[in-house]
Amino acid sequence: MKRFLLLLIAVLVCVPAIAQCCPEKPTAEKRQALWQKLQEELGAIDKELDGVMGLAVKDLMSGETFFIHGDEIMPQASSIKIAVLANLYLQLACNRCPSPPAVLRRSRANSS
Repeated sequence: MKRFLLLLIAVLVCVPAIAQCCPEKPTAEKRQALWQKLQEELGAIDKELDGVMGLAVKDLMSGETFFIHGDEIMPQASSIKIAVLANLYLQLACNRCPSPPAVLRRSRANSS
């Protein structure tokens, strides 16, 4: 009887856990509704910006893509600064850069 109760408890605990681990794949209609909602929300963000936003989104499961201002040529100078500065700060944090570059020293001196 004790074994039966333990087995029953184990089944009752494991069955809901197994059922929750693998949710059903969304239907095509649900995926399309979510895709449309994403496009609308990103389009609304683009309209509110005081500038121009270029964006490309690709669904890696279905291969679908959409673009916002996908045909416009965007200057790289502004967006590349983010990666360059992030790498610089990473190098400074890891002590790979012996001293802060002159630009950072100058900006620190001006801020004090």
